Amino acid sequence: MLGQVRSARSPSLVRRVVGHPDRTKNKTCLKGAGSVKSQQRPSSSPYLFQPVLGQSGRVGPQTSMNKSSLPRPPVPSSSASLDQGGGSVRKGAVEPERKKDKSEAGVGFLVHKSLAGNVTEFKGVNERLAQLTIKINKRYSLKIIQVYAPTSSYDDEEVEKLYEEINELLQNNKTHFTIMMGDLNAKVGKKEDGEESVIGNFGHGQRNDRGDRLVEFAISSKLKILNTFFKKKANRKWTWISPDRATKNEIDFIFSSDLNIVKDVNVLNKVNIGSDHRMEWEVSNQH
Repeated sequence: MLGQVRSARSPSLVRRVVGHPDRTKNKTCLKGAGSVKSQQRPSSSPYLFQPVLGQSGRVGPQTSMNKSSLPRPPVPSSSASLDQGGGSVRKGAVEPERKKDKSEAGVGFLVHKSLAGNVTEFKGVNERLAQLTIKINKRYSLKIIQVYAPTSSYDDEEVEKLYEEINELLQNNKTHFTIMMGDLNAKVGKKEDGEESVIGNFGHGQRNDRGDRLVEFAISSKLKILNTFFKKKANRKWTWISPDRATKNEIDFIFSSDLNIVKDVNVLNKVNIGSDHRMEWEVSNQH
């Protein structure tokens, strides 16, 4: 979920940072409903953000950015401001209002403090959908959409509602690059006729009905399912394991509007995040 970004001006790579998911000392937590704009001067640390899912310790895809490719923002204010929606701001963090009923979902981003100044917008749509916009340089911005799709126990109407909300995020405030990622609770499987524009040669497993709908959405949105474009061994493809450890499926995906910005997508075998999902990371080319 976290990766490296290669700069066109420099051959150096920023290596991904793996840490315990609870260690958030140097990160700003963005989650819940509302939007936030924050400006802070970056430090010498590598830029890092990592989307997170809030159910049962789920941790979503991550990425890291080369600091040399990002502009230095103006001298910052000391706190973030909440523009809309419910929630509260505390020490640079955006948190939803506490609800008495137990939540079964949740998405958000853990943002490294050195990257916070380049975050131009955070929008927490609901417990299943959030968006982060990052200024890469003076010319380009990157929109990252984090998704936690309903499981098979939910009606198709819930899935359709989510896709409508994702499409709204894709259409509003367009950026040069777009990445969508998260737990889609769908099995894409191998490429079929007419799907060459969004699926590569290395799909994994067998497609289900929700996978059909996901591929349909990817085609209509012109988003490439990056997991399918990189050849990996079978044990580096699955992202979820059943409680009895008998079933392994690939149901977490990373999508991109431009295949040329991505060098690799992989999963991490040896990082224990206390979840039935495995961490997935992307290595990106920075133009």
